[in-house]
Amino acid sequence: MGRRSGHATARGLIADPLARLFLCFSIVFGASLLFTLPPMQMPDEMTHFFKADAIAEGSLVAHRFDAGNAGSDLPEPVSNFGWHYEFWDSSPPRSYGFHALTDGVTFPLTGKMVPTGYPNTAIYPPFFYLPEAACLVLARWGGLDALAGYYLARLANLLTASILAALAIALTPRGRLFMAMLLGLPMALALSVSCSQDAIQTACAALAAAALARAEASNDRRAMVASGLLLGVVVAAKPAYVPLAFLPLFLRGGMSVRLSATGLALAIVAICGLIFSRPAKVGFLISHHVDAHAQAMLVLHHPLRFAHALLLTLRVAGGLYARQFLGVLGRLNIGLPPGSYRVLAIFLCLGAALSLRPGRRVRNWRSVCLREGGLLACLVATGVLVFVALYLIWTPVGAAGIDGIQGRYFLPVAIMGALLLPHAPREDGRRRGPDSAVLAVFLLFSGVVTQWAIIRHFWQV
Repeated sequence: MGRRSGHATARGLIADPLARLFLCFSIVFGASLLFTLPPMQMPDEMTHFFKADAIAEGSLVAHRFDAGNAGSDLPEPVSNFGWHYEFWDSSPPRSYGFHALTDGVTFPLTGKMVPTGYPNTAIYPPFFYLPEAACLVLARWGGLDALAGYYLARLANLLTASILAALAIALTPRGRLFMAMLLGLPMALALSVSCSQDAIQTACAALAAAALARAEASNDRRAMVASGLLLGVVVAAKPAYVPLAFLPLFLRGGMSVRLSATGLALAIVAICGLIFSRPAKVGFLISHHVDAHAQAMLVLHHPLRFAHALLLTLRVAGGLYARQFLGVLGRLNIGLPPGSYRVLAIFLCLGAALSLRPGRRVRNWRSVCLREGGLLACLVATGVLVFVALYLIWTPVGAAGIDGIQGRYFLPVAIMGALLLPHAPREDGRRRGPDSAVLAVFLLFSGVVTQWAIIRHFWQV
């Protein structure tokens, strides 16, 4: 049974036109982006790279150095490599070129072990870093330097995220076109070629949504349990996503198996929190008057303060977050060409509209409303909790607005929104041609504007 299921999954990935199209696009455009995006030029990429190398060194759990810093002992050349490229794009901007990439300096992957801090990524479980860590281990065995190991880690991240995302598109019976467009946005594409957990986490969120949709459609207990496992690892990597763990409760099917999926997800989050997060949790912005406990106490005594801060933040920076969601690249300082954001938004609306075509007749509108309302409540609660988390751990006590929010944080949440769209079996051949054509145009546009923005910024053309 398991072997037949595995063969069926592989055949579905190959046969599904949207999944095949996405996989080709992601690998081709991603491979080209590998060479045009300089090292450490995506958000928090240096600390993600340090986290991956710590796992490669066998340090699965980070530890506190002091009240404001956490990390692991890493080879000194690796630490120097990260900091060298952290400031590579410093002012004044430097013209990118392969001949100038190393600046005549090489950094081996071995050397004296020194404490190396990566406080903002120290709390994360190792799951989504494993492909990168495996490449760094191979690079050490092969005697390669840090730059070569870094690019191998990027390539592993790209291939893993692309395959998982394509598999999700092939498997899901809900919102396939909409999901493929979200996974093909410039922001998602750029993340897939960075040393970060975000791309694989986003792809796993899509796979969890696909597993939930299939489990609901076929009343498959194993698929529902698998979705609970996937939700657990996704939420463990970003604890603010914890409302997503309750999504199974609002789907159709046996209550016991839905409770089991939710319980499994929450258990994974709790266990990962105790093993990986608790030993490395620090207040890494203490010097900026950030104190999560004091902020929480302030909100408890003045309950409306957070609501005011949230509304002010959305009013002032909501448009910026929307652009970041679609694609503000580099260190959040590289915008797409003029008009690109409007085109991408129109494509997403078109993808959602095309996905609204019902594949089955609705017979019980009451159950549909309860289902959709519950799912929507989980998604909205997740979005609000992201703001709550950043208000506590990134915002100075008593500040009027909320600091630290980035549009990319909402990609997994939006992908889960595919569960709100109607069930439409892949066997519906009437949808394949138009959907494939729309997706092809969208992916081509997304890939071109992404490359144009990166090359224009770094290559000074």
